[in-house]
Amino acid sequence: MVLKHIGLFLTCCWVLIIGICGLLLFMAFRTTSIEREPFICGNAAYLSDSTVTDGKAVFQNNCASCHNPLKDATGPALADIISFRSKEWVCKFLTEPKFIPNDKRAINLRKQYGLSCMKFPQLSCEEINAVLGYFEYH
Repeated sequence: MVLKHIGLFLTCCWVLIIGICGLLLFMAFRTTSIEREPFICGNAAYLSDSTVTDGKAVFQNNCASCHNPLKDATGPALADIISFRSKEWVCKFLTEPKFIPNDKRAINLRKQYGLSCMKFPQLSCEEINAVLGYFEYH
């Protein structure tokens, strides 16, 4: 009788330990992908709520028809773009009609999605930086 209860107790302990380890691993990977160094725009080392809101509005008005910040859609997910592209590069890519990157990443994206991103010469680099800031806090 006692052995039956000890076995049940040990099984519950193992399930609890495995569950806690799984939760810790999940949180470790989730924290790594979301928490980044502060986005620096000009001299400010932070973004105000209005900047993030403005970035969201610019994104929704210009990019959301093809992109989702967190998952691939008609175009690739964009939330982590600043981990492999500079703010200056993104601004040039989006605003200069004749700029067509020919690096390996850009070529693979064109093959995967069939076309290059639309150009938005009407956007300023400040607006594009606000969109990148929105991604940081999304």
